[in-house]
Amino acid sequence: MQFCINIGSKIIELIKQENFYQTDFAKSVWVSREMIEKYERSEITPSSEVPVKIADTLEATLDYVVGKTSVELDAKTLKRL
Repeated sequence: MQFCINIGSKIIELIKQENFYQTDFAKSVWVSREMIEKYERSEITPSSEVPVKIADTLEATLDYVVGKTSVELDAKTLKRL
């Protein structure tokens, strides 16, 4: 359940930070808006593919999206590493 809670709060945070609309964000990760809402409320846990799509869409690390680290690295920083 901890994973579900972490990813839900990260989705909310990253959507706001990137100024995405839920519908556009959902389309970019190939799920419905309703599924995004359920992830945000920690009602369901996304399949293993969804966090990867979220990380790619938001140019964040997978570790950051799933809450394994609090350090947010953007795509430019990752390329330098």
